[in-house]
Amino acid sequence: MFLRGVFQPALGERDLERGALHKAAAAVLAANATLAFEHDEVVASWARYAEGTDEQGEPIDVVDRIKDTVMQSAADYRADPHSFLRDRDLFGDLIDDAAFVAAYDRALHLLHTVGARRTLEVLTASLD
Repeated sequence: MFLRGVFQPALGERDLERGALHKAAAAVLAANATLAFEHDEVVASWARYAEGTDEQGEPIDVVDRIKDTVMQSAADYRADPHSFLRDRDLFGDLIDDAAFVAAYDRALHLLHTVGARRTLEVLTASLD
């Protein structure tokens, strides 16, 4: 499953259970669901997680092998909403893919405005 393949190597399933931001994703992993998440939504959730704060503004411990890199990229979000995607070592030319960027923007906007749980509901509703 793509979601497991993206999050597990960097975070580990146990670490996904930490922090409110990824509780919904952790539930998906625990249930071993086979939802067909798009890459843009996964990258947006990674960017939001790498900001290092939960939905109440409290700090969370970001557990990632490249923590410093992703946290710096995510920290620049307010000045540059695409700062996370600009790391070509991680994402190659995805920043040049207008359709990817638009979907990423939508997912990241939802994560910031309605939270992780509601974002997951909205994004999975389109799979029905």
